[in-house]
Amino acid sequence: TRFLHRSISKIIDLGQLLTIKNSKAKLYSAPAGTKGAKLLGTVQENHLNGKIIGTVRKDLNGQKAAGYIAFSQNHHQYWISAQNVRFRNLNQLRGRNPKVETALSAGLKLVGHSKYAYGGGRTLSDIRHHKFDCSSFVRYCYSKAGITLGNLDSVTTYTLVTMGKPVKFQNMKRGDLFFFTNSRGQVNSHVAIYLGNHLFLHDHNQSDTGGVGISTLNAPSWRHETNGVVRRIV
Repeated sequence: TRFLHRSISKIIDLGQLLTIKNSKAKLYSAPAGTKGAKLLGTVQENHLNGKIIGTVRKDLNGQKAAGYIAFSQNHHQYWISAQNVRFRNLNQLRGRNPKVETALSAGLKLVGHSKYAYGGGRTLSDIRHHKFDCSSFVRYCYSKAGITLGNLDSVTTYTLVTMGKPVKFQNMKRGDLFFFTNSRGQVNSHVAIYLGNHLFLHDHNQSDTGGVGISTLNAPSWRHETNGVVRRIV
């Protein structure tokens, strides 16, 4: 689903520390493929610290910036593919519910390795090729924990919103599903799994990976479209 509207040149603070996973990752002066973007060498060539502080995302005058992270270091700003970074200290968020952890572990393995595919994930072939949309991805994660969230060929956000039991948004815990209403007023148009510490796991074409990724509720563009609906599966 396409539901995020971001203002031109709007800065979004991720509110989290990231770690660069690959010292040979390429750095750019702007998101690769946008007008005026220049290759600035690799992380290693620029002698950068792998721990990124003050990470932000931006939209550049209508140009597509999705999939890239901006950060500053040594008085210079760089852009790096979101697939080459990870949120730090995710292991510290692990809980004690084995089914939740099994479901999240299955989903986290696909971060940066599964592009969003509208209508995908409803055949065994799609699953083998890791082609999901938001609802089929959630179903896939919990299926790995032995929990079936409806029929494979007909799962949607509208079927998932009936699963489990309702929980107040302020009481949301790790593993809970929560829902979004898009800018067009489409209720429960997107679904994500809460990780804790304001982070969530989901599959969306406007995530920083362009598919399965980790995002934060500290980003106004995500937080403002949550609709308060939460379902606890386990």
